[in-house]
Amino acid sequence: MTRLALFDLDRTLLDLDTAFVLWAGEFAERHRPAEGAVERLVALHAATHPDRERFFARVRRMFGVRESAEALMEGFHARMPHLAELYAGVPEALAGLRAAGWRVGVVTNGPARRQLAKIRRTRLDDLVDGYAISGAEGVRKPAVELFAIAARRCGADLGQGGWMVGDNLIADIGGARAAGLRRIWIDHGTWPGHEHGADHVAGTRAWGRPRGRTRPGGHRRPSGRPPLSRSDREITPGPPPEPDRTAIAPGPPRARSDREIIANTPPEPDRTARYPQGRPLPPSPSRWQVYRRAAGQPARGGGGVVMEAKEWTVRISLAEDGDDTAARATLTMGNGDRVTGTGRARRNPADPAVPEIGDELAASRALADLAERLAVITKHDISETTAEFPAPTRSW
Repeated sequence: MTRLALFDLDRTLLDLDTAFVLWAGEFAERHRPAEGAVERLVALHAATHPDRERFFARVRRMFGVRESAEALMEGFHARMPHLAELYAGVPEALAGLRAAGWRVGVVTNGPARRQLAKIRRTRLDDLVDGYAISGAEGVRKPAVELFAIAARRCGADLGQGGWMVGDNLIADIGGARAAGLRRIWIDHGTWPGHEHGADHVAGTRAWGRPRGRTRPGGHRRPSGRPPLSRSDREITPGPPPEPDRTAIAPGPPRARSDREIIANTPPEPDRTARYPQGRPLPPSPSRWQVYRRAAGQPARGGGGVVMEAKEWTVRISLAEDGDDTAARATLTMGNGDRVTGTGRARRNPADPAVPEIGDELAASRALADLAERLAVITKHDISETTAEFPAPTRSW
């Protein structure tokens, strides 16, 4: 049976409280570097959370800022992904779960671009098997559908059960109960007097020692929220059962050897058309030209213009451990961005030992996972570019 562990992102894996204090320090230094400005921002944030519009309307009056509340909020959301860090102990905990045979995923509410930026910058996409973002899927927690999408991305099935870890009693704990998952609630002290309905209660100290980051000026972050519960407990769901070695399933690679295959993709034509390189485009615009024009970008191609050739690189790493073969496919784009897919193959003991078959199967699954991740990133980018036309990517 595949064991599944899903995690919320903000304030479960990511320390947004410290990130907010860092942002407050930067904001105060730009607009009013007076003593106590950061503490006032933290207190105001605690009093108005989660109403961002109200918070920034009051910040604008408090600091006499000319920018609109909408512009301040936009700048805040653009900056936060660069300040947020994983809680201390999170990478080690996630790696330990995966090493023990668990499938680990992230299920989060929020705009696709913003949440994806946090996942990428903290390298969380390398620590989990899959993730589901409400802004990309069109459904939000506590809806069971988002949990099901995350489970499928991890190669698991909600029908087999699992665990959900989160800090929101409605979106995370209530949604997990509806999805048939066991529940661990991260209690920040922000739901006083509420019945939690979780199987276990913990605090962010369950991850380990706090990071202790500082804001500009060297001061430790002030506490804008009630203190964490003193009854924090680290939860260990119990020793995992022996894995079924007769099955073949996708999963994360385990680097046991350094044998690698380097596969370079051939030069790709410009995505603005579907014609062979060197042939002129017809007068009517292609779908991608329509998208580029909607985004205010020049519609390349057309009228005898030769299409631009591009080259991206895919690197496939294979690792063998007995009957297991794990693959990791990493795409490096022209601008240096990377997208990684993973896959695993496991030989049935009754089958003959042919390592090449395991390599091929694991590599194909890693490439399929890579293609899915690239498609959802493209879907995010298109949704941010224009909402006037449907995205030309397959649905999830």
